[in-house]
Amino acid sequence: MRSRLDRRTGAFDLGRLELPVAVCALVWTLVALLCLVSPGEARVSVVIVAGMLLLGGLFFLGMLVFDREALDTEPGGESPFDR
Repeated sequence: MRSRLDRRTGAFDLGRLELPVAVCALVWTLVALLCLVSPGEARVSVVIVAGMLLLGGLFFLGMLVFDREALDTEPGGESPFDR
């Protein structure tokens, strides 16, 4: 989606490191959140939540690789990016 936004001359830009920085920020946020909300006695629920997040991420990655068109449009309507 970021590639569809206009870039301004002279504005801050991470260039090639934009995606790795975004992924690291997401992972850091998830780890910090997991550490804050999971007590030591609740291992089973943490494993279940982590497994569901992993499955959701794998599903999204599969959609990204194999059915990119489904992620670019909304069902039953005009794409918001065509405006």
